[in-house]
Amino acid sequence: MKRLHSIDIMRSLALLFMVLVHFVENMTYWEEQQGRVYDLVAWVGIMSAPMFTFLVGASFLLSARKRSAQTLIAYTARRGLAIFIFGFGHMLINWGAEALFNWDILTFIGSALFVLLLVRRWPKEAVLALMALVWLASPFLRDWTNYNAHWDFATSEYYYALTFSDIFLGWLLHGTFPIFPWIVFPLGGYLAGGWLFQHDPQAARRGARWLLGGGLGLAALGWWGEGFLGPVYGGEFTFYPAAPTYLLWMLGVDAVLLALFWLLLDAPAAAWRRWWQGSWPHRVTERFSRYSLSLYILHHSVHLWPLYAAGWLLTGDRWFFYSDAMPLAASLGFVAAFLLAVWLLLDGWEANEGRYSLEWLLARLVRG
Repeated sequence: MKRLHSIDIMRSLALLFMVLVHFVENMTYWEEQQGRVYDLVAWVGIMSAPMFTFLVGASFLLSARKRSAQTLIAYTARRGLAIFIFGFGHMLINWGAEALFNWDILTFIGSALFVLLLVRRWPKEAVLALMALVWLASPFLRDWTNYNAHWDFATSEYYYALTFSDIFLGWLLHGTFPIFPWIVFPLGGYLAGGWLFQHDPQAARRGARWLLGGGLGLAALGWWGEGFLGPVYGGEFTFYPAAPTYLLWMLGVDAVLLALFWLLLDAPAAAWRRWWQGSWPHRVTERFSRYSLSLYILHHSVHLWPLYAAGWLLTGDRWFFYSDAMPLAASLGFVAAFLLAVWLLLDGWEANEGRYSLEWLLARLVRG
């Protein structure tokens, strides 16, 4: 299947934003966690997860178009289950057994693939209605199930008991990336892909214009909605929980970015395609996008395990240096060093056709 530059660029940007926010927030001295640079990193950081999950829906649409119905069901179910299990492995290795049921983004993506399978034959209007229902219901469902009792918002820590109720509600509503309301992003990406990735060039361009206009409207509504959406839907702009205004803003941003990159680079007779193909930004974004699953897990291990080791060896407390280890400039330096090291690592992986990367393993688990 032909790679789309728009998807590669968005996925690479999401990866960069994720590395920035995790390295900076988890390693910078507590007293330096303020100021313009730190605030900018925090802002791009909250864009990362919505971009990743939005692209899950767009990529699913492309996958669905090249497979028969029976093959698609088997392939997607295996892929969703494998990513779900990878998510548990990642939490166990990088965060510890106590965080196993925090419901990280990989367990969410694995679950979202099953939801996309269920709605793949629905009319677009029905998928939009489901997104609206999730958006409308999520604040009330959180209140009804006592969401706040599971979170320390000062430290962004999620707590749960090892009971079926807490584990299930964590997956559905309470965890780090629960189905409600995060499923709106894969569903939104699925719809956006349907409007953009059409065989009719004129219809695709109309779809791109609709996405640009609608995306700008959603982003504006989310950004300024606090003043007129009322206390339930126009409240504080938060990431934990994903506030209604935040959801609107990020759905709009994602739609605008995908449509804009598609028009510039993937549309028939796209203005920038000839310049882009073969350029160094093209090589970087395609490579980073191709190995985004491996890099997601690797970047956690690379910065967390040295913090754990230093804490254990010097104080006996694994968490002693977490979020309080070095100056902000050093944290940013680690970001640059990591990205350079990853580029060299990917040279080796690509020379061996990606052997032993998580993408290589996933492809063998979910052939089809």
